[in-house]
Amino acid sequence: MAQESWKDLKDRSAAYCKGAEHFLNTNDDDLIQNALEQIHLAVELAMKSVIAKYGGQYPDRGFDGHDLLKLIKHRYPPQRSIYTTMKARKELSKANISLSKWTMDCRYKKKLDYANMKASLNDYKELYLWIRDNLLT
Repeated sequence: MAQESWKDLKDRSAAYCKGAEHFLNTNDDDLIQNALEQIHLAVELAMKSVIAKYGGQYPDRGFDGHDLLKLIKHRYPPQRSIYTTMKARKELSKANISLSKWTMDCRYKKKLDYANMKASLNDYKELYLWIRDNLLT
């Protein structure tokens, strides 16, 4: 599979975020679960967009291509990562809050607690916006 351009990844990421936002204020657990899956994809594609923008090759097959913990630490020239950029800017709390709550495995598991689902959605949205505004402008 060919690597997509960073701009295409950025556009797809924005579309997934928009879809997730549509369900943000719903009380339907199934729709919130769907929104969580969409916001995960938004963050995943935003991270891949950053890697591609700065000359890296992002993982695009198997588990590594969907695991946010691995993507945020994925090195791209000149030996940077989204994680090290956030660390240098002292903004790691955004990554640690979000990534500790939901790795790739959780994308496919139904969360039973509505408040937890909503909190996770908001955490992921915050991380997506930070990546978009700081690394993809």
